[in-house]
Amino acid sequence: YQFNLLKSEVSILRDLDHPNIVKYFGTFEDDNYIHILMEYLKGHDLYKIISVKKYTGFSENDMATIIEQLLKALSFIHSKQIVHRDIKPENILFSNKKDYSTLKLIDFGLATTKRDKKSVGTPYYMAPEMIEGCSCQKSDIWSVGIIVYLMITDRDRKSVV
Repeated sequence: YQFNLLKSEVSILRDLDHPNIVKYFGTFEDDNYIHILMEYLKGHDLYKIISVKKYTGFSENDMATIIEQLLKALSFIHSKQIVHRDIKPENILFSNKKDYSTLKLIDFGLATTKRDKKSVGTPYYMAPEMIEGCSCQKSDIWSVGIIVYLMITDRDRKSVV
């Protein structure tokens, strides 16, 4: 099962070239593992940043920069008929620390190019239709809405659920 997810992730990543999506360089195997070579990202993930910012808050400009880049990445993958299906702060990284203009969307292991009836993803960020097994581009946008809510309210997901 995991091997199939890995193969699917590689086939999707291979064709994605966008400034807000992690760059894929190649894959190689040894006797025990399959290694995926991707761009090195020095910054933190958005989950960690939200956790720290709950004490100081995000500026409106920082939030707009982050969400604009995330929506650009989603617009790009959606134009290629790809649904990510696991948009969450842990899958949003930054190339550099303290530079929110370097957002990179990662982890395409659950992404798909076809509609299916599987309910996959992280429950805190799943759209209602995903829970019912309907994955579509709208479900990715729902997840962005949850992220915006967390950023605006300075809450972590544990306090919301």
